[in-house]
Amino acid sequence: MHHLLVGVLEPVWERVFIYDSYACRTGKGVHKAVDRLQRFLLQATANGTGPAWYLQLDVHNYFMSIDKAVLWGLLAPRIADPEVAWLTRLLVDHDCTQDFVYKGKPGLLARVPPHKSLLRCPRGRGLPIGNLNSQFFANVYLDRLDQFVKHDLKCPWYLRYCDDLVLVARDPEPLRAWREAIAGFLAERLLLSLNERRERLRPVADGVDFLGYITRPHYRLARRRVVSRMHERLAQLERELVAEGPIRILTGHDVLTCPSSASPEPRPVIAGPRSGARDPDRRPGEPAGSRALAFGQPRNDAGSHPAQRAGLIKTGISQGGRAAAARDGHRLALALPPGYAELHRTDGQPFAPPRQRLPDLRRPAPEAAATAECRRGGGSSRPPAAGRAASKPARAPRPRDVRGVPQAGPPPAGALRVMRFSLDPDRVDALQGTLASYLGHLRWASTRRLTAALAGRHPCTRQHFAIDAAARRLARRYDPVPSAGPVRVQYARWRRRFPGDALFFQLGRFCELYQARDAPLARTLGLRRITPNRRGARWGFPVKGLGRYLAAALAAGWPVTLVLQGESPPGTGVARGPVARYVPVGGAPP
Repeated sequence: MHHLLVGVLEPVWERVFIYDSYACRTGKGVHKAVDRLQRFLLQATANGTGPAWYLQLDVHNYFMSIDKAVLWGLLAPRIADPEVAWLTRLLVDHDCTQDFVYKGKPGLLARVPPHKSLLRCPRGRGLPIGNLNSQFFANVYLDRLDQFVKHDLKCPWYLRYCDDLVLVARDPEPLRAWREAIAGFLAERLLLSLNERRERLRPVADGVDFLGYITRPHYRLARRRVVSRMHERLAQLERELVAEGPIRILTGHDVLTCPSSASPEPRPVIAGPRSGARDPDRRPGEPAGSRALAFGQPRNDAGSHPAQRAGLIKTGISQGGRAAAARDGHRLALALPPGYAELHRTDGQPFAPPRQRLPDLRRPAPEAAATAECRRGGGSSRPPAAGRAASKPARAPRPRDVRGVPQAGPPPAGALRVMRFSLDPDRVDALQGTLASYLGHLRWASTRRLTAALAGRHPCTRQHFAIDAAARRLARRYDPVPSAGPVRVQYARWRRRFPGDALFFQLGRFCELYQARDAPLARTLGLRRITPNRRGARWGFPVKGLGRYLAAALAAGWPVTLVLQGESPPGTGVARGPVARYVPVGGAPP
């Protein structure tokens, strides 16, 4: 109904309104008003070469102070159709405080200031803010003031945006006289008053604080309050999308903290023919016990090593040849090469996670550096057998990054911090809407450096969007909506979106890797090639071990993206999408 009425009345009044009346008019928005004001400043200062002054006025409590009788007196002479006149009078006189249904929280209504509420307005006063007809009626009500300023006061540089007025002159004295004339006209003809606390009479060189910008003849800036609110809102959304903390907190596994020297030595659990355990790494046709022995910690042992919890101390040891494995009744003595022994050192030094492929222990090993024994079905140890005394421990190799480049040294215990970015589509959409709205405002001001600094101050914006600082435009880095289809197609899609990440792709109870370029990641995690399959999966690990593999990849410097499967309509296949991205602090950029 409101749109219908305004569509009939607007063409009539558009021929009456002055050119420099803005707000709720086609082509007369905020940016058009600011452009027009800047042009006035250039004209008044002779292109910035001379002095000029401006007067900024505001109508006090405008919408709550509009007199309905005066408003109808302004509208009636220009409405010829009786039905349109009846509908207009009905909307003007309607009291929206009668028979209303309040749906908000009761406490919020009491917090509204009395002068901002229609419930406390005198009878016959006030228009509801937000209705389309109220915005149109507000322009009609102050048109009398516009005509007075332009034709009676002869002010050449005057504009109005709703109830905010700006007058510009080369000397302050005319502005003072115009102010008194405008105050008298409002009180006598429109029953309104000026808000004295918001009056400004200042030189143009100070800048005009108008509609969210500080406008000067040759440039404009975004208002400081707008910039502060932008940072506050982005920080609020960032708290919902980003978490930062130690790797132990964000993954549930700490691969950097080593036990103290007083901690018990981890006991190797040996899977072999003497213990009766199944060898998961034995290929078909191979004799039992001829291939691999898995090192780990019993599940009922509370003193398990962090590296064992992360799945890092696990490799294969041959029983034949020069691999230094010998059985002695119910005991099995294993000679471990130095490259393996340093993985579970207990001398109080920080644990250095492997940043390279674990040594292949099936090859001829050097002289033994340590000896571990255990009884069948037990964990007790005994001194080394004769002739197998431990030699001088070899110096631990320098840690390397994922590219094999030697590093200065292992990171200190607990030093690695991780940032976790949530990729929830709804929250990312809210962030995009907020950021796009503020960038649209900043685009009309000299804010290139401010825009370029957003990514540094708010890492979440850099994670999800590419910001063009020159054009103040926003581009999404990827579409977070989950997609269905063949598994390899889904994997290739998210691999293209996150080319430098370790992609943990869920398939049922496992996470799998499908491409040849995932080989460095598989070596870092100590994964073995799985049996050829129709899916094309090359490596994988169970989902229940996701935390320890995540911690291991992060400790090696890999950013990790989790792509998990979600619910899908029947018959559409299983859709998978990214849910979170983990980045080591100071590591690879998003």
